[in-house]
Amino acid sequence: MKRICCPLLALVLGVIGFFLRMQQLSVALSPSTGMPILHHPYSYALIALTVIGTLLLFFLSFFVANEAQDWYSAYHADTLLQGLEFLSAAAFLVGTGMIFYTLFLTYLNNGGGNLLVVLFQTQPFLLFLGLLTFCATAAIFFMVLRNGDSGSWSLAPLIPGFMSCVWLVLTYHSNASNPSVMSFAWQVFAVSSAALAWYFTASFAFQFPRPQAATWFSLLTVMLSVTALADSVELYQKFLLAATALWFLVRSILLIDNAEYSGKRMG
Repeated sequence: MKRICCPLLALVLGVIGFFLRMQQLSVALSPSTGMPILHHPYSYALIALTVIGTLLLFFLSFFVANEAQDWYSAYHADTLLQGLEFLSAAAFLVGTGMIFYTLFLTYLNNGGGNLLVVLFQTQPFLLFLGLLTFCATAAIFFMVLRNGDSGSWSLAPLIPGFMSCVWLVLTYHSNASNPSVMSFAWQVFAVSSAALAWYFTASFAFQFPRPQAATWFSLLTVMLSVTALADSVELYQKFLLAATALWFLVRSILLIDNAEYSGKRMG
């Protein structure tokens, strides 16, 4: 029971944040621009939830033990959780497919021609994200199939982290001209947290474990990603956010349990 309490709390906070974000985006709008504004009760409530949730998860992460000192002892999963990891990997795969479908539509809408030239001229960031997401998805499937095997390729958990960094750049670039930061702030929060969660997850593969930091950012990513699902974004981003939330939900359950028992007890 202990291993699911904190992840469940992060999920519940995310669901509450999701509904607050939905209300904010539908009600807390400027009458002149129609964009979300700061000075509204729903905006204040969402900000308060985000701050309190972040601090609460930070506090709870300090109670995670330090027994797990390598990749296997931290992330070896039983059958049920490995199945959920496969589901998350499949969602990443669908998101990757949607990115390339979006790129293909862009190519057609620009009259065809040289595929790479057209995409480099029209959607360079999305093209780079698509290629990295493809590599990241392959790395995620690799990690799931190896199931914490100590012989796993150490760079595998870093590739999704690089993908998250490019995703963050694309999110900011897509909203650079948006005068309302409230329109995309939670997307930026979620992707930034995911990048850091991947980074601290990789610490176990390189024998420099940071269980508290990995737990905090994993839980925080769950909360923020679920909240950001309320935003009006491309469908591929919805799948990537959902896949990220599910992945780190499972990973936080594994780490909290295994950090205490060092992989000696599963289930």
